[in-house]
Amino acid sequence: IELKTTSAVTKLVNGRLNDAYVNRGLDNDSAASYVSSATAFNKDHKTADISFSENVTASWWALRESEFTLPDGVKFMQVKITDEDNLDHTHNNYDLDGEYPLSNTKVDYVQLNANRLRITDVEIQRDETAFFKMQTWVSVESGWEGDIMLGVTGNDLLEEVAPVKIATAVSPITVKTSVTDVKIGYQWQKVADVTVTETDKGMLPKDKEVVLTLDDEITGSDRIAFAPDFVTEINTDSNMTISKPSVEEGLLKFVIERASNNKPASIKFSNMYVKIDRTVPESNKQPYKVVVGGTAVAANYYGNVEDVSTIKSFHPLFSVKGIGADYLNVITSATNSSSLFSNVVRVTIGSNEVVIGRDSASQTLQMDTAAYISTTNSTMVPVRFVSQAFGLSDESVLWDPEARTVTILGGPNGTVQLKIGSDQITIGGATTTMYSPDVPPVKVAAEIKDNRSFLPFRQLGNALGVPVEWDEATNTAIYNAQLLETAAADATDEVAE
Repeated sequence: IELKTTSAVTKLVNGRLNDAYVNRGLDNDSAASYVSSATAFNKDHKTADISFSENVTASWWALRESEFTLPDGVKFMQVKITDEDNLDHTHNNYDLDGEYPLSNTKVDYVQLNANRLRITDVEIQRDETAFFKMQTWVSVESGWEGDIMLGVTGNDLLEEVAPVKIATAVSPITVKTSVTDVKIGYQWQKVADVTVTETDKGMLPKDKEVVLTLDDEITGSDRIAFAPDFVTEINTDSNMTISKPSVEEGLLKFVIERASNNKPASIKFSNMYVKIDRTVPESNKQPYKVVVGGTAVAANYYGNVEDVSTIKSFHPLFSVKGIGADYLNVITSATNSSSLFSNVVRVTIGSNEVVIGRDSASQTLQMDTAAYISTTNSTMVPVRFVSQAFGLSDESVLWDPEARTVTILGGPNGTVQLKIGSDQITIGGATTTMYSPDVPPVKVAAEIKDNRSFLPFRQLGNALGVPVEWDEATNTAIYNAQLLETAAADATDEVAE
């Protein structure tokens, strides 16, 4: 028995799922039969043509089963048997020739499901050598590269049959970056640039979306998220254009408006910052990844299907959502007062900007309203400031509109709670009065202004074990100002050396 190709081995791009399948295949209990002559469908999915033949009579036993198998990471989409000879159809009354889409059920002699093609109950004319020829269309998991080998086994074969290469799979992009050490519980830490480069021009198709996510296990969660203030660059000689990239629920997204047609595009994202809240596990020996996916890279990821209820087990979809690279090494959990909330945080009166980090690697974020000085001479900041400044998840800062309380979970001294209109603050179950640093001291309370809840900056920092300073020259309140002084001293020492 011989299994061989009868046309050139094709090159397929992994992650592809042609629109013909998306538009027709997902709406049926068995996948629709496709227009096998369609150029785009063939380019995305067609392998070399294949021949299966007996060289000696009775080497392919009748009325048993042959199973043709693809590697894990590759699935059939459709098979078309184009020719056959010396098969006996006397009892079954149907030919082997025909198109066979994916299905959970057997169609005539054939069942096509995932990476397996089963042909059963075929009868062969006595004293003749039988053969058939077929064309196959496949889908390749995002990131899967190498030779696609088709093998065959079965209880109807008298000898082992060598597998044959029917296609080669390549990736549409590469992802280049480096690993940065980051700490749990800190907001907006500077990390490495990310460069996404096509392996050939036109690899990222027009009108398809590209999505960058931080680690494929935490996608769509603001527990680990990109900051919006990145810079995007594309090599102009590629002729690619994209929509303005944006960050939605921690994911960086954009659409290919014009595909590259001159040279492969290289898209660089710099000035990158990430937020790691305190519910993210430490990465230990395996860094978290930046994963580049979306319909432009991993169209056959099942999560890209709008209506997941239409997905059947036999559909050529995969759980891999894109091509990744090691990116974040989470090395420390902020669990004690010496390490928790140790970023420099600056807020200036009358401004709705929060500056987080030292001058050399600071990140400016927008509050939805400006800080102000209260009648008790206290700097007041909106509730949202707490999560922005300290890298807490939204679930860690709770607002109870009926009780008019703000609760902050996970502080180094325990849960912190303040009540609007009250000068009392509860820290780890103990209640105390909030005072200003004035002489004589003045009681300070959380309050509402313009229908928004505001908390006192200094008293909040004290409750969370954060040093607080006031820069009168710039009307700026600062957490951890001593770190700015340390950075300046280090810079002076370097110059002296």
